[in-house]
Amino acid sequence: MTEPLLSQLAKRISRPISEETRQKARFHLLDWLACIAGARSSEAGELGAVISPKPWEKATYLGNVLKLGDHHGSTRITPGAVIWPAAMSLPSAPFNLRIEAGIRGYEAMLAIGMALDDHHHAHWDATATTGAFGAAAAFGSVIGFAAIEHANAMGNAGSVSGGLQHMQHDDVLTRHWHIYNAVRMGRDAAMHVHYGATGPQELLEGRQGFFEAMTDTPGSLGGSEEGWMIDDVQIRSADGQPIAEISEELLRNKMQTLAEKGGLTGAEADRAAALALRGKDAADIDRLLDDWLPI
Repeated sequence: MTEPLLSQLAKRISRPISEETRQKARFHLLDWLACIAGARSSEAGELGAVISPKPWEKATYLGNVLKLGDHHGSTRITPGAVIWPAAMSLPSAPFNLRIEAGIRGYEAMLAIGMALDDHHHAHWDATATTGAFGAAAAFGSVIGFAAIEHANAMGNAGSVSGGLQHMQHDDVLTRHWHIYNAVRMGRDAAMHVHYGATGPQELLEGRQGFFEAMTDTPGSLGGSEEGWMIDDVQIRSADGQPIAEISEELLRNKMQTLAEKGGLTGAEADRAAALALRGKDAADIDRLLDDWLPI
């Protein structure tokens, strides 16, 4: 009997993560912080400022405002905007656990994204539909899930995932609402599993499941046991150009440019870069978001 796809994926995201991959993920964390900095004074940023007293939750409205976040071309997904708020949403979690949560969230989101077809992309916002799975995996990692718990949480999150592309026909904030909703659904699904909820293991391929409802001809899940899919995610410069060779200097430049756009000082940009690239105390990131996204 074939093992359900979510069970396979859950086992894959539960494997150990190398220090090299954790360092790579820190670049993506800094990229997300740069996008948050640059969007602080946007209309979406103003809305985010009032929807919650929690900085990570406010940040859900800011991550994709400038359309400069990291991007996975094959899936048309912007993963960082969803994954980092989920990974940062438990104040007591150590820094390294949050970094590893980000890596596992990217893996879940992009693996499922690789199976989606043109029919899905024509009707659904893939960052939102896969984001619920990714946020569940990220938050589940933060709270110490085993593989079976990851599978349960992703099954429940995916059962209510959504995000119609109709928003493209209006000048509205719906795309940012999609991200907020994906983060909340994934996080809540993981929390409920933590307290005993179970979820459908065959949610992807099963009858009346995700693929049947949202695709015509689904492909295979992306990724493998060798490496992590975050390695395939592209980071863009402050002017939207793909960065071929990601470096600390280029990311610091992006951080400086977008911090200035968002009304922050150069010192704040340096603070964010130091925390993302070298930080060890997760409370420092929490304080940064508190300072940038006040109530």
